[in-house]
Amino acid sequence: VSADDDPKVAALAALRQGNALLDTGDAVGALAKYEHAMALYPSPKLHFNIGEALLAIPGREGAAHESFTRFLALAKDANADVK
Repeated sequence: VSADDDPKVAALAALRQGNALLDTGDAVGALAKYEHAMALYPSPKLHFNIGEALLAIPGREGAAHESFTRFLALAKDANADVK
């Protein structure tokens, strides 16, 4: 199944791209990828990644807190070992 055929596959690709960007310090770029992933395949687990990116952007701590709160409330089946 290709990303063109399956929004979940495309969202996973965007998530991985966001993780790579966050690892290099590009929190703004990572946030864009995470938000794109969320638009393609809304998953409560993405709120964690969005929160991480927001936390790394000065002045966005409040939005990060909101995203982490959404993650905790909605992602009941999240695996603690998966980023």
